Amino acid sequence: MIIVYLFILIIFGFFIESILEKIGLINKYKINKLERISFSSLLGFLCFSWYVLIIGMLNIKLSFSLFYLIILCDILYVVHFLFKKKNIRIKINTKKKMDYKFLLLLISFILLFTYFITYAYFHNILYPDEFAAWALNAKRIFLEQKLNLFLNTGIEKYPDFLPIVYSSFYLFSGKIVENAIRIIPGIIFLFFIINLLGLLQKHKINKTKFLFFIILIMLTYNSFADYTFSTYADLPFAAFYTLGILYLFEWILYDDCKTNMFLSILYMNAACWTKIDGLPMVVFNFGILILYYIIKKFTNLKLKTNINWKKCLCYSLGIVFIGIIWKLYSNTFSSIPNTSSDGGSVIVFNIQWLNPLLVNMWNQQFCDWTWAILISILIISLFLNWNSFDDTKRIYIVFGVLSILFTILFLIICYLVQFGAEAIIAPSYLRYMTRVLFIMLIITLFSSEKGKIKN
Repeated sequence: MIIVYLFILIIFGFFIESILEKIGLINKYKINKLERISFSSLLGFLCFSWYVLIIGMLNIKLSFSLFYLIILCDILYVVHFLFKKKNIRIKINTKKKMDYKFLLLLISFILLFTYFITYAYFHNILYPDEFAAWALNAKRIFLEQKLNLFLNTGIEKYPDFLPIVYSSFYLFSGKIVENAIRIIPGIIFLFFIINLLGLLQKHKINKTKFLFFIILIMLTYNSFADYTFSTYADLPFAAFYTLGILYLFEWILYDDCKTNMFLSILYMNAACWTKIDGLPMVVFNFGILILYYIIKKFTNLKLKTNINWKKCLCYSLGIVFIGIIWKLYSNTFSSIPNTSSDGGSVIVFNIQWLNPLLVNMWNQQFCDWTWAILISILIISLFLNWNSFDDTKRIYIVFGVLSILFTILFLIICYLVQFGAEAIIAPSYLRYMTRVLFIMLIITLFSSEKGKIKN
């Protein structure tokens, strides 16, 4: 049943993408096939959740009937697709040289991903936050057949994206199957990787190296599989936030087109819709736009684009839309239960914990194999290749580094102000850093290639 459910959502995304293409928000010639597959699939999850959000906000009872419209859209898209493609013959290029290293890594990734997905599916809820937060809210939505906030967790006003997607599967199947919903973040992660491959292909960056590092992350990054293939929101948030940032860079540095701008807006809204961190973290996007204007006005650096203030204003208003809508809606709930944890229930500035916090963050950052390797390669590559980069590529890498530093600063503030005694040991620091781990990977791969990024 979970396969059928995911298929319905993904086809719905392709239906919405075709509409966006018709009205001109997406230009299919500005994105390659891998980007389009990923975008359309992720769009299905997002648009379906926003559809359920609207139904919930209207106080309409949630039931299987909400799938009638979705299935109708799917049928229309499939019929249109088959009619449009019936006379097209598939051409196979037999002359292209096989990249056996990439093929071997691709097979390894598929096997590893399949193992983690299978393990998640055949194991019930394992971790405390799964049981007490993400899966719990999904069950409440299903049983009460209406939207609900998280209950007694310290994260009461977290957005309902994942609980909606989880609970809608329960509505679709007619029963609670907790182990099945554990694979959904993993599926989002898969389409995220496909999108990153598409971006690398667009810039002619080595995809074999990329896949090697993805496998390295899956095998060695601290507890990566535990929260990627579970009901946790960290990897979906990392996927949306990373893509929102990378398409911002694409838009302002390489191709000032409506498609890149729209994709960045969409993914930043998705980040705001996945975790409450998304809304304050869009401050970075505002800062980058200001920095872009300063560079254009006060330096002699040569950039390919010239974004006007009207587009910047439209972008700035667009990226916070869903976050503000949810914040206003969640504030209409008159009674929120008292929290039993420190996760956001009290705001106190604990400056006395700054020193142990920084020590523990430093130890985690540089004792983790993935971060240690990526940082080392980035530093060496910049030392060897910096002079061969054009201005745009240099700024791309600098902006990527700034996104990582901004995230670290944001986490320091959160630990000292909101997380209570967690600040002493920073127990989830590496889990939170997944939101920029893949940005670090991308700029490391870019820096390892001599010369400019090719478009």
